[in-house]
Amino acid sequence: MNEIKAIAELRTLTEHEEALRIAEESGEVTDVAVDIHSIGTVYYKKGELKKALTYFERAHEIFRKAGHAHAKIVVKWIEDTKREMGKK
Repeated sequence: MNEIKAIAELRTLTEHEEALRIAEESGEVTDVAVDIHSIGTVYYKKGELKKALTYFERAHEIFRKAGHAHAKIVVKWIEDTKREMGKK
């Protein structure tokens, strides 16, 4: 079962990375931030908290600079990730 989960996570990560590439090419700043956040979420669920935090912080910075309301949502993810990192 763990092998199936790992394959599904890899597929999801690959799909988000491809979406990020497309968003970056299109120049859609909000889409870029959403895709970066999504990649962070995959890493968070995998327990790779340092990687997740890096992606969340990047997404937050983009949303913040764009004045997008999602910046506040990403702050919660950053706080939760730091809290989880403190438990390990």
